[in-house]
Amino acid sequence: MERNKKITVILMVVISLVVIYSVFSKSNSLKDIRKLSNEIESKVDSLRDIQSRFDSLEKAYGKIYYRLNLTRENLNNLHGTIDSIMNSNITSASRINNSLKKMIEEQQKFEKLNFDSTSFRFK
Repeated sequence: MERNKKITVILMVVISLVVIYSVFSKSNSLKDIRKLSNEIESKVDSLRDIQSRFDSLEKAYGKIYYRLNLTRENLNNLHGTIDSIMNSNITSASRINNSLKKMIEEQQKFEKLNFDSTSFRFK
């Protein structure tokens, strides 16, 4: 809207300048005025087309910017989730390692006890 106001102000200034020019140059020819008016209308139409393209590009940029921010947020959440899973896996692996060490120690104690009891029988 603000850009349209700027275009309207520019258009009014240009039209005023054309009117002043035509009055002071003593060429009050209606053909010249019509020609200049047509040129101005053509320029205004071009500016409106450019403004319309700019608005559509700005809207598309806004959508892309929103999606990029959403993706960044999702990636940050994913990073946190991955860290949590990794810590959980490290904790689980540590527990499993400790359990396996205890099982190996128990197995070695049992084998030693079993070996000692069989050795004792043969004596």
